[in-house]
Amino acid sequence: MMGEMLSFVGSRSSAYVLFNENRESRPDENFSREIMQLFSIGIYMLNQDGSIQYDDNGSPVPSYDNTDIQTLARAWTGFTRHNRRGNREGYDQQFNRLDPMHIESVRRDQFPKMDLMKGYIGDTYPLCEDLPERQFLRIGAEYRLLGSHPLPILHSEPTDWENLNSLMRFSPSPDSALYNLLCNPDGSGDCHFIPRIKLKENLDCFGDECELDSIRVVLFGDVYYEYIRPPCVELSFYLPEELSKVVDKWDMALCLHKKVPDGAMASCCDQTSEKIASNYCEFTAERVSWETSDSRCKAKGFHMCDVKNIQFPDQKCDLHKSGSNEYFEFVWSNATCSIQARVDSDGVVALVHNPSLGINDVYPEDGQYVLDRVNATNPNSFKVMWTDFLYPSTSNQCGSDECEETRDGCLCNVTVDHNVAFTAMPSLSDIQAKLKIGSPNPESFDPAEYTLVTTKRAIIRIYQQTDEDVFSKNTIFSIKYHGKRIFLKNIVSSVSIGTEFSFRNPPRFMSFTSPEGRDAAYETDSVLDNYLYHPNTPPFVATRLIQRFGHSNPSPRYISIVSTAFKSGVYDIKKLPTFGNGEYGNLEATVAAVLLDREAVSFALDADPSVGSLREVSHDMNHIVILLLPSSIAHIFGLRQYRDYRDSHLLNSFPS
Repeated sequence: MMGEMLSFVGSRSSAYVLFNENRESRPDENFSREIMQLFSIGIYMLNQDGSIQYDDNGSPVPSYDNTDIQTLARAWTGFTRHNRRGNREGYDQQFNRLDPMHIESVRRDQFPKMDLMKGYIGDTYPLCEDLPERQFLRIGAEYRLLGSHPLPILHSEPTDWENLNSLMRFSPSPDSALYNLLCNPDGSGDCHFIPRIKLKENLDCFGDECELDSIRVVLFGDVYYEYIRPPCVELSFYLPEELSKVVDKWDMALCLHKKVPDGAMASCCDQTSEKIASNYCEFTAERVSWETSDSRCKAKGFHMCDVKNIQFPDQKCDLHKSGSNEYFEFVWSNATCSIQARVDSDGVVALVHNPSLGINDVYPEDGQYVLDRVNATNPNSFKVMWTDFLYPSTSNQCGSDECEETRDGCLCNVTVDHNVAFTAMPSLSDIQAKLKIGSPNPESFDPAEYTLVTTKRAIIRIYQQTDEDVFSKNTIFSIKYHGKRIFLKNIVSSVSIGTEFSFRNPPRFMSFTSPEGRDAAYETDSVLDNYLYHPNTPPFVATRLIQRFGHSNPSPRYISIVSTAFKSGVYDIKKLPTFGNGEYGNLEATVAAVLLDREAVSFALDADPSVGSLREVSHDMNHIVILLLPSSIAHIFGLRQYRDYRDSHLLNSFPS
């Protein structure tokens, strides 16, 4: 209902519309604006007591601007309705309004998004290339029961695969630890499947499991599980040596980090068929890292090449039978790749990939093109935080020898630096300010890889690789953030254009080669956290709750007390037990502060005419029309819709 009322259901990314409809458009901005203005932070920055913050000129400080609305609108793309339930909904209802919306990942915006506090959506999440090998057997791996349905829910696969006889899923050996965990056998060996399992300790690989980088769906006879990888992000810019070209079945090419474990499919060439690659897979739709693709080729006596066409000697690997043009089937190559930045006049940046030859050039011998969403003229620009607010533009002749002026802005070569953040023990505030790239849980690696060099009771836990005794890029810091323990990598990644301009390397959740509903859901969670942990949220929520519970004009002291309870997750009052569990946003503590504060229980204040609750005008009007006015008079006053609500008993409907 919210998706319809605030019109973000069906919103699609600019790249999707351009590719499928050959026109430029922008995502719907209605919900992006209203969720901030009405439901979370309000339009001005607030103090703890709910009072408005003012700048040096005496003007209220806005909590967001139009650029923030446009940026976060991209995070509400891809949402759509589930199919109708034929046994539950009336035939006169066109849509399924019973089930939550789901995300069609191909319609989701795939580019970085800044948050409301000058950071990025995806900050503090680990990099996908840093995940331990075979993450599907490590701490944090999750498995969800699909039952007898062979298609995953959070991975994107064509619906016509459901009836493919050649569809092959991964089946673990009965002797493996993974099989035993998912089967959950009884004394006679019969499986008793659990709907949802999350690994709390690492499992040893067995047999074919040891040759895989990742899995998608696990098959037990006629029962399926879907593997859900923990959340991770990719950076937007990498060094050329970290990248390789990947190619899809539509002859579209782009750059991908070689270590991404589920980036593309393996492909090999032999001497007699150079540029004609054969795909070798262990199961349908398998994705691997570049290194795994290379090792498989060498094991078969082949080698990696600059792929032109793909053939499938094994039928289970042949994905071309799907007629869907929304499914991506990229394969690795051994061709080089680099990424440039196109900077528009207002400082927003677009990614420009250079796989092997030039930007958006036709490959003369094989007709390949750069994928439209990352070619030189793509419209997919995003906001970054430039150092000192300086950036190349046509107004300063692009300001660097590394840039050339084009009709779309400044096209610039970039330098990517992954630097050690701390070489000595930092303070907690320094860590929070500087470390923005997360790390996998050190316990998810092999036992001998990381050593905890502090105590577990320390405010800052430090993990170092076992063979290192100084702070390095591999050092991991662990701190509490809003009550949750997070792991941060001792690294700062920056993007520079010459010596004049730079910005922090933006992370992104969505993969260009394997856009999955899983990652769209993770990004949505991160966006919601962006609202939840905004400094305005505690006083904003406190004020609204107090007003709804009977005090239209609460004092700043009252708002501050409730805000503190919201942030700390605890409300303590004499002669009563403590309320809350100590977690940020705990509603037990918040509501207890609202109802038990002295302003809420004071009999003396009841006699004060300035204290109490005023009903909102719309509520008063609604009740007057519904209870008193006949439909003819309601129509005269233009209020017929309210009367219609009463007559049809659809009090929770809405007119648009």
